[in-house]
Amino acid sequence: MKRFLILDDHALFAGGLELLLQEIDEEASICCFSTAPALLEAIGAGQPTPDLIISDYYVPGSEPGETIAAIVAAAPGAPLMVVSGSVSTTDKEAALAAGAHVFVPKHAPPETLLETIRKLLDGGVDVELDEMPPAPALAALEQLRLTQRQLDILTLIAAGDSNKQIARRLDVSPETVKTHLKVIFGKLKVSNRIEAIDFMRRNGVI
Repeated sequence: MKRFLILDDHALFAGGLELLLQEIDEEASICCFSTAPALLEAIGAGQPTPDLIISDYYVPGSEPGETIAAIVAAAPGAPLMVVSGSVSTTDKEAALAAGAHVFVPKHAPPETLLETIRKLLDGGVDVELDEMPPAPALAALEQLRLTQRQLDILTLIAAGDSNKQIARRLDVSPETVKTHLKVIFGKLKVSNRIEAIDFMRRNGVI
């Protein structure tokens, strides 16, 4: 019986991952966590090494790179698959540099997720994905002429980050973040981050 651990604060997406994993092993032990400390505690609770760990990149209350590194250190024998709504190549490179074995966008088809999981379980630790087009909703955002940096900031807004947290993650000043937000709000025709998040939800981005 395989043991899978999932870290994702979106219960609906985590539930979808559970269904995919059950296709691989109906009897698998699957545990879902919404915070990094809870996942790390489960890893260090004297349980067998997980066969696979799946983690979101941006988890509220955690620094992505630090979280990934901590997971790898706690379970060095377990493959780590990061599945993220982020379309940033910077985030992908940072995740892989921190120790993740593969970085998969959340808009990837279920068959791609399944194939990637199977490769990891078979011992593949350097899984390469074919280049995928952006999700339709993200493509729609790109039609609004949002830059990559603006898309990154929108992703972090959706994750619940404050301006200071966004500035720290992107290595820019809080004033730069404010400037970007003003431009983003203008392009989305919204007045604040709450309306921006609502826009993304209505358009299927998050």
